[in-house]
Amino acid sequence: MIDLLGRADLMRDSEDLIKSIPMDSGTALWATLISACKTHSNLELGEIVAKRLIEMGRDDIGSYVLLSNTYATQERWDQWFISFTFFTV
Repeated sequence: MIDLLGRADLMRDSEDLIKSIPMDSGTALWATLISACKTHSNLELGEIVAKRLIEMGRDDIGSYVLLSNTYATQERWDQWFISFTFFTV
């Protein structure tokens, strides 16, 4: 459902749905949402979701990659470089 809402450019609805889940939603749902943010160039929500994933202690670099790709899509190279250096160090 998160993916469907994201594909329909309803990212805020996706975020609300994830937050309304009574149990721990895990990182997969948030990763799906950040991917939709990249697709629809929603940098504001993408940054929020990426920070949430990082705070959740996600061990892989996927959230950093998706965030840096979102910056690159919008040609925000200064932010891209900062996010890129986090996962290359």
